[in-house]
Amino acid sequence: NKWRLKCSRDNEAEVYAKRIAISDWLASRKVDTDVKLVFSQRRRGKPDPEEQATLFSRDMGVAQGVVKRCGPGSSIKVLDGVGHFLVLEDPDLIASTLDSLIE
Repeated sequence: NKWRLKCSRDNEAEVYAKRIAISDWLASRKVDTDVKLVFSQRRRGKPDPEEQATLFSRDMGVAQGVVKRCGPGSSIKVLDGVGHFLVLEDPDLIASTLDSLIE
């Protein structure tokens, strides 16, 4: 259950250094459309259940803040059993979830 990067670590670090979190971008904005967030239940690579719960709670609070700044039909869909690499971990679950969100 280990994932291996195909890009260099420097490349990955540069991508993360230049990213803008949606919560930061929305801090002073309102989006007048519905937004559907897909959110993994496991947070990053942290095996400790207590740390998982703490990180999930923190990240869910950020996600809820994003949804509050979006249209009234916005929502968060939590996917159980997957983590940071959810698309790689369970592509069928992701496909069916996205299908249900765009119907």
